Amino acid sequence: MSAIALTISNIPVRQDSLGRFCLNDLHKASGDNQNQRPSNWLRNQQAKDLIEELSSNLSFGPVETVKGGNSPGVFVVKELVYAYAMWISAKFHIAVIRAYDSLVTGTLPPQAPERKTKKALPGCLTLEQQDTIKAMVKARGERVDNEKAAGVIIKTWSSIKSKFGCTYKEIPQEEYLNVVSLIERLPIEGELLPKRDNMPAMTTSTEYDYNAAKSHVQQLKEIARVGLDEVLVYEFEQELQRLERCLVRA
Repeated sequence: MSAIALTISNIPVRQDSLGRFCLNDLHKASGDNQNQRPSNWLRNQQAKDLIEELSSNLSFGPVETVKGGNSPGVFVVKELVYAYAMWISAKFHIAVIRAYDSLVTGTLPPQAPERKTKKALPGCLTLEQQDTIKAMVKARGERVDNEKAAGVIIKTWSSIKSKFGCTYKEIPQEEYLNVVSLIERLPIEGELLPKRDNMPAMTTSTEYDYNAAKSHVQQLKEIARVGLDEVLVYEFEQELQRLERCLVRA
C-alpha cells in the first residue's frame, strides 16, 4: 500500500510499511492532552469492539504497537484513525476526515499557519509594557482627523526611537516610565487646542495659598498635554514661574 502523507495542524502523521497511521502523531496534532493518549483510548470497550471486527476482515492486524527503533508508536488502520479522532472531539474528528479526503482527491486544504510564541527580549520591556506603549501611541492617532492619524503615530514612534536609540522592544525595563512620560509630553500637531478663555486665571499673590497653587499647576499640566501655540507656551511658562515662587513661599 502506498503511503499517504497526511498532515493535520502542521503535524505530519507517520505511516508504517502497511499504510497504518500513527496515533501518537494524531494525539500531538489534537493538542497533546494527556487524558486523550492512544493507550487510554485502546482500553475502552468501543475501541476493543472495533479492533475485533476489523481483525476478521483484514489480512493483517488493524493495530500494531512499535516499541523502540526509529519510528516507535501505535499504528492503526484508517477506520481506527477516524474512531480515535471522534473519541477526542467532534471538531478534531471533522478535521481528520477533511484532511484525509482532501489528500485522496488531490485537493490539499490550507494548513493552519505555524504559531510563533511571542517573547520579550531579556532585560527589555515586558510584553505587557509593550502592549501599553502600543495602545498609547494608537490613542494619540485617534485624537486627530483620520488623514493626520498616520503621521502622528509615525512621529511618535520616531520620537521614541530617537530618544532611546532603539526600537521600543529593545528599551530596557527600567526605562518604561520614561517612555510613558515621553509619549504623554509629546505635542500632537492638529489636535484641537483649548480656547484661550479656558486658560485658568491666576489670582493675586495675596489671595493665593498652597492648595490653590497645587490645583492650578495640575490644570496647567493638563493643558500642556495638547499642542500649544507660541503665545500659549509663553503664557504657560510665565504662569509656572509665578507658581514656583508661590509654592516656595508656602
